[in-house]
Amino acid sequence: MIPATYFQYRPSAADSADWACHSALQTLGFATPKEIAEFYNFVDLAEVTQWLELKQPQGEIRWINVEATDGTQRPRVIFAENWEKLKTPLQFTQRVRILSPFDPALQNRQRTQELFGFSYRIEIFIPASKRVYGYYVFPMLEGDKLIGRIEVKVNRIKKFRFTSFLAGSQNSAHPGEKSSHSGRIVPIMRLGRLWNIEWPWSFGQRAIR
Repeated sequence: MIPATYFQYRPSAADSADWACHSALQTLGFATPKEIAEFYNFVDLAEVTQWLELKQPQGEIRWINVEATDGTQRPRVIFAENWEKLKTPLQFTQRVRILSPFDPALQNRQRTQELFGFSYRIEIFIPASKRVYGYYVFPMLEGDKLIGRIEVKVNRIKKFRFTSFLAGSQNSAHPGEKSSHSGRIVPIMRLGRLWNIEWPWSFGQRAIR
């Protein structure tokens, strides 16, 4: 149940802008003013700049240089309270994960290209003959790297109920090149559990246990 007080509350324009900027930066971790503005498309660049100018004298934010995959650096802003955390390398698993095309890491395609060296776009509105990777392709994250793309299809009529198209690694020049690492098939098997897929491969049954 939502308390009645929330229905009666009317935030000011300044309160709404503060929420949008704060929430966007909190989610992104570090960002340029333009990236903050584009996260919700709720505030413009001038409002973000004004918000940053207000927060910096209060010691709430600080600027850092973030290195891109091509070695160039660009200043981005972070919350000052997160600075110590950023100086310590984050622990992460090497487990392969299939990401939603709408994951915050992919929302800003230019940022993804700059930070991960990974070019990604959804091709559902592109004619089939002009698609590079497929109709609905998911990015694959392994550790801290985006390693490739996968299009997952299910055929519920035939006995063979699962087909997949692995679009090769990001560095591969050949879309459709299959991965030779069997360990990368495991997350596909896990994903199949959501759809009650019958696996034709004994490997699949063993891998997801």
